This record gives sequence, C-alpha cells and structure tokens, in this order.
Amino acid sequence: MKPSENEMIQHLKKAEPPVYPDFEVMWQRIEQTGVEGAVGSKGAVRREGAQLSGMGSQQGSSGMAASGGEAVRMLPQPRSLKRGLFIAAAVALIAATPVFAYQLDWNQLLNGRSGIQSALAQGMGQKIEKSAVQDGATFTIHTAVVDDNRTVLLYSLATAGGENGYLSFSDMRLTDAKGKAIEGHFSMRGWDEASHSYRGYFETEWTPEQLVDQVDFSASGASFISNSSIPIDLDLTSDGIQVFNLDKDGMGKLEVQLFKQNGDEVLLSSALSFTDTTVSGYAFPELTIKSGDSPVKTSRIGTFGKPGPNGEYTMLQYFKLSDLTSSHLTFSLSYAREEGRIDGGWSIPLELDKQAMLSGTIKRDVQVPIDLPQNSFKIDQIVITPTQIRLTTSHEQKYMQYPFQNYELEVGGTLLKGYLWGSSESYDNAIRFERPQGLVISEQTPITLIQSYEVTKHADKDAVIHLSNIKEEKQYMTTEVGGYPVKWTYYRKGPDVFVQNESDDKTFGGVNQTFRSEGKKSFPSEILTANFSGDGINSSTEVYRNYEGDSLDLSIYYYTTDAPDKELRTPLLP
Repeated sequence: MKPSENEMIQHLKKAEPPVYPDFEVMWQRIEQTGVEGAVGSKGAVRREGAQLSGMGSQQGSSGMAASGGEAVRMLPQPRSLKRGLFIAAAVALIAATPVFAYQLDWNQLLNGRSGIQSALAQGMGQKIEKSAVQDGATFTIHTAVVDDNRTVLLYSLATAGGENGYLSFSDMRLTDAKGKAIEGHFSMRGWDEASHSYRGYFETEWTPEQLVDQVDFSASGASFISNSSIPIDLDLTSDGIQVFNLDKDGMGKLEVQLFKQNGDEVLLSSALSFTDTTVSGYAFPELTIKSGDSPVKTSRIGTFGKPGPNGEYTMLQYFKLSDLTSSHLTFSLSYAREEGRIDGGWSIPLELDKQAMLSGTIKRDVQVPIDLPQNSFKIDQIVITPTQIRLTTSHEQKYMQYPFQNYELEVGGTLLKGYLWGSSESYDNAIRFERPQGLVISEQTPITLIQSYEVTKHADKDAVIHLSNIKEEKQYMTTEVGGYPVKWTYYRKGPDVFVQNESDDKTFGGVNQTFRSEGKKSFPSEILTANFSGDGINSSTEVYRNYEGDSLDLSIYYYTTDAPDKELRTPLLP
C-alpha cells in the first residue's frame, strides 16, 4: 500500500514513533525522519539508510509528528550581496567567540533546526533557567524560543549518578492556564560530557495567543536506556518461518521469514512477541546483519512497529542479495534495554514571551489557489518569523493527500527545502521551511513555492485479476490496470496464498492493495512490503491467510501514477 504523507502524519500523531538507531551515526540525520508512519501497516514507522548497529538518538512524540529534515541551496546572487553576508558572518563569529563552545553544544542538538540555531545566535532566545528535582535528578529548562510559528524549549537532565545510558520519557507536554494539554515532540541526545547532563529540546506548533503567556511544563517517566543485542542463527536459504525463542529482557518469540523480491533484493519480514508488554514501549528492535565487523546496509526504506495479528511488533527490512553472499555473515536482534528508571515527574511553571521575535515577523493573507486536476488546495497565509516560514493551507476533502511529494521555497534567490506538517484539523495543513541564519526577508522579497514529483491516484473498478491453478509452484500472468501492464506472481505456501505484482512501466506507481469479495463482503489482503508514495517502487507483495481455494478473483482499491519530473511554481509574495 502506498500511504499519503498526510495520512502517515495523522497516524504518527497517535503513536510513539520508534526511532532508536545508532546514537552517534544517526544523530547527524535524526531530523530527517525517516520517521513517518504507514497506512496499511498501522503503527509502522519507516526508516532508511544504513543498517543500524545499536540504539540511537531518540525522538519521542506525545501527539505531534516530527518534522522532516532541511536543506538550503543558494541560487546565484549579486557579488556585493555575497560580500556583505560574508562580512556580517565574520563579525558575528568574532562577537560570539566567548560563548562559542556553549552555542556549539546546542547546535549539535538542533541539527536540522537552523531557524532555532539562528535565533539563538542572534540572542533572541528567552532565558529561563528554572529547575525541578525528582529522585535526585534535576530537570532544567534553560532557554525558550517562541514566535508565531512554534515554541521550542531547550532542557537538560542531570542525575545524581552521572552518565547512565541514553534517555527516554514516557510523556512531555505543556499545559495552558485553562488546563488544556499542549502536545509536542521531543528529542534527546545521550550524555553530554561538557555539561555533565543529558540535553534535549521540546517543540510544539502551539504559540501564545498574546505576547506573554503562562504555561506549565511537565515531563515524566524517565528511562535510562542502553543498546543490546541477541545473536540469532538465521538461515538465508530457507523461505519458511524461522522461530527463535529469545526469552530475554521481556522479549519472547521472534519469527523471521524471507521473501525474494524482484531483482537483487530480499525482504526480511519479522514479528516479535513480548513477555513483558511494557518493554514494547522502548525496545525498538530491528534485525542487524554484519559481514565481519561491518554492518550490512539496508537497500531501501523499511517499516517498524506495525502490530501483528496477535499484537506482535513487526519489522520489514530490505537487503541486496549480493550483499549477503559473504561466508562471515552474522545475525542479531538489536534492541534498547532499560537500565534504570525514574517513575516520578518534573513540573515547571513558565512565563513565555515572544516579544523579541516580533521585529522579524511578517504575516500575510495570500489566498492563493493551487488548481490541479485532482486534490486542489489553497494557500491561505504565509507567516515569516526569525526561525521558520510557514504556509498554512486548506482543502475540501478530509485528510486529503496533496499530490506533490517535494516542496521548495525560493526566497530572494535562496532555495529552502520544506516538509508537509499534518494538522490536527481535518481540512488544514501547513508546509514549513527552516529559516537559515543570514537569510534577509523584507516586505518586497519575492517568494515562490515550488512543488515537484506529482503522484496521482486512480480508480479502476473494472480491473479483476483472476488467479487460477493456485499451487506451491509459482504461477505468472500479465493483466492491464488502468491501461498499464502489470505482472502478477502467485503461489501457495501452506494455508496461505502469496501475491506479488509489479510493472515495467515506471510511470505506474503501483497498486495500493487488493481485496477479494464474497457476496457483499470484501476481504483485503495483508500487505507484506513497505512502499510509500513517490518512492519510485511499483512492486508489492501481499498474502491471503488461510485461503483454501485453488482460484482467486482480486480487485484493487486504487493505483497511482508517478510524474517525478513534473514541477509547479506558484508566486506568493510580494
């Protein structure tokens, strides 16, 4: 199934995202979340990149999706402007020298948050320095960055025993004067030797309605986490379900099954049960493959955390077969283990002030329609603050999928890469762009939204795929879906029927999901692969559990087409 980004964000807002890869390696890309949830694989979170050994920097959520990463690309500028920016940067560096080490510490934490870094460098952060103590651990809020786009709190936790693994919280939030909870997400790094504390930040899209507002901050359930692993004897030549009884650290049975994909790729589908259900909240397991001492990289995005039929934690991971030919391969289950815990909480009253940000804030109601053949929407407002540029949008369909996958904002010759931020409202969204330091914006600065890589959804109610002579030997056939040739491979394995589909036409984005019908009832397939809108992959694998017939008629919910080269430019200002 190919979920929309908005649907994925809406799902993530209801679940803790399991983001626990290698702390030091993953830290450099923690803000790229690789963390989005998958519709059709409820509770799943996708990850990409290297196969990870050990646990990583944690990004928790208590109600809001984590934002994506950022990228800035400069277009050609007049020479005089470049020279002016260079001089300004040099002056700023000289002026900041006495506190450079302190600032650098927060900058490492705020990787992917250049707007916050910029505000801190300009002295726009509100000094808080308020603390609370629980079980000998001191929680301190050092600085607040508050504008009309978001609120960010920089905090630390110092424990009596010093360093003790990495840190996670079960809950973190603000509460307004009326007692209403203000949800957000938090990011925490490991132990910071320079400050002898753990450091992190809390971020929410909520901002004070007035210049100064009273809120209460609270955090609870601090877990001190270390990385661990259990070796497993995985057989890559077996296509059956391999069972490993772990019985360690609250984890029970691990089941792994291999599925050969098209080309040089194999899917490892895993399901882990827990003997202690509390462990599922922080373990974030994944299979790790090493060739000697070197981790084997995954070939593409996988999913983690989809509940199985009996509540198992499931994982889908992809590898290149050519990377698994070494005779020195080892396999293990990597996971997070709780070493200690503080069950109590910390509460700190705050007075948040956004007055320092007003001079750099521009708000404009633009009401620009984005008219498209499918899924049109409107840009209602642009809000420019010292930390971020936010485009608020609206649409007529509930939780509508926006057709373009990539967003850039051209601001006076500078290109900013943005991300879609799902709203709690069914008919609203926001597209957000980090504002890097040195980017000067005035009332007359030209601003253009650039959308690219269009994905279009289509229905084909007449498409019926008839699978006949189902047996253990693989059967092959080709049909048309929406005029595109689609190859089907199907076979039986025990009581289950497996169905794979793909197309050689790369314009075809893929079938999202098939289903079978009995009378007026429909029975959807169980999806085994992890595909996402705009990933350029149009193959998928599904299974119909406990199906005894030797023939099967399938219909599809919808399919998509991809236009990766399509681009739409929309002037917004002045």
